[in-house]
Amino acid sequence: MIITKRNIIVSLLAIAALLQFSLWLYEINSNRAMTESESYYNELSQLNSSTESDSSAKPDVKLEVVPEELPPSFPVGNFTYTQNPDSALLKINPDYVGWIKIDNTKVDYPIVRGADNDEYLDINFKKEPDVLGSIFMDYRNIGMGLDRHTIIYGHYTERGYMFGDLNKYLDQDFLAENDTFTISTPQGEKNYQIFSIHISPSEGPFLDTQFKDTTYTDFLNMLNNESIMDTETALNKELDLLSLVTCNYAVEDGRLFIHAIEIEQ
Repeated sequence: MIITKRNIIVSLLAIAALLQFSLWLYEINSNRAMTESESYYNELSQLNSSTESDSSAKPDVKLEVVPEELPPSFPVGNFTYTQNPDSALLKINPDYVGWIKIDNTKVDYPIVRGADNDEYLDINFKKEPDVLGSIFMDYRNIGMGLDRHTIIYGHYTERGYMFGDLNKYLDQDFLAENDTFTISTPQGEKNYQIFSIHISPSEGPFLDTQFKDTTYTDFLNMLNNESIMDTETALNKELDLLSLVTCNYAVEDGRLFIHAIEIEQ
């Protein structure tokens, strides 16, 4: 068989067309998966909002106390039991530990905690396969507001879903106007104020939860000194720390770290 210049060109064009078609299919499937995921989390967000504002979603349950069936020390009479507003989300997934919402971003998602930090990388809140994964708490954390340093992870996406919109905090004006956010948990709400933002390799010293080799105060000071953005947040060393982490490709195996201190109520 004689290979001519024309045959080579035709073959290269065919390969290029096949690659283009494959990329087109990948983009369609990726966009479809993201759209489905966005729709699903929007439904969850509505459920979360209804449990906060709709009294019918968390009805008071009247319990009749029968004196002769109770020990003498138990109070006699009627009392009211109010269902936890997060009960509906806990029924869907018992790994649910809270909800994160950041104004002026797409961040409005439930938080889960798995057996390790890989479990929720590619499954959603219903534990179904999902390219966007879930927003999840570090498995070393206890939750329930008991951690000195809580760490929450989410995928970076160019369209801003999951933790993609955290890139907005690399803009000083956006940071100045949106430096606080809220975490709602079955135990109540906590508000946080950002004090440090930096892009660093994933294997850095920024995910310590035990502070065996350093003090909590020194750790906070280290994070504060790492910041590439200016903040005026006062660090109260008596309050808890929360870090948001997502991918960033400015450095090899990079991560965007956003550190925030609890706001005293």
